[in-house]
Amino acid sequence: FIFSHVQQLGSDIEIRDAVSNVNIITCSDGSVRSPSSSFGFIISDQLGNRLIGGSGPAPGNPPTSFRSKAYGILALVRWLHHVFRNFPPSTQVPSLTHYLDNQSVIYRIQQSLKTTWAAPNHRMLPEQDVVDKIVSTIQTLPIKLDLQWVKGHQDSATPY
Repeated sequence: FIFSHVQQLGSDIEIRDAVSNVNIITCSDGSVRSPSSSFGFIISDQLGNRLIGGSGPAPGNPPTSFRSKAYGILALVRWLHHVFRNFPPSTQVPSLTHYLDNQSVIYRIQQSLKTTWAAPNHRMLPEQDVVDKIVSTIQTLPIKLDLQWVKGHQDSATPY
């Protein structure tokens, strides 16, 4: 279901070249409008030309902003996992920046990436199931994924 609404916005050649050269920028977001939540992601080239867009429902009860934003990252990294199997990067361990407007999602993913053993109590944290899927997918990618926070609409009271 995370790929049920993926749309190709660029040509096949543009996408293949941008992906194989890791000349892409990614961004995702999530939203809650009770009783449901949703996510979206976008993949662009370095010039900002949109190549791929995706969206879908973020299942879970109760719906939370954290979960919907995490599903946006999950859909994006699963798409990257699939596409890099077909078009491996042409450079050795390139870096890709992914932008998100939720620092706590970024923090939880980064902390889980640092964990070297499975802590049973850690699995009981809210939304950890999605975080674990993100982390296990990131660990399979042939790139370094750099998660960066960007100011979002909810951050208007926080200095940038």
